[in-house]
Amino acid sequence: MDTRLRSRWGAAESTDFDQAGLCAELREALNDNLPAGWTLEENQFVGPTPMAEHALDIIRVAIDEIDFWGMAQFYDNGD
Repeated sequence: MDTRLRSRWGAAESTDFDQAGLCAELREALNDNLPAGWTLEENQFVGPTPMAEHALDIIRVAIDEIDFWGMAQFYDNGD
């Protein structure tokens, strides 16, 4: 997640945020939003096998439920 955020924001803007704290909270929120039997391990979603046909929808819903900018605001080191 940290690498993805840095690539989106660029090196200069990413220093305005506590990247480690934000990434940890995002991972925790994402895992909390996933249904039982699903988890984000490292950079890979893991779920029951065989993988459900609607697996991508499950992941999208879990991501969409996160208030990214609300979290980012908490970890803002900028002015």
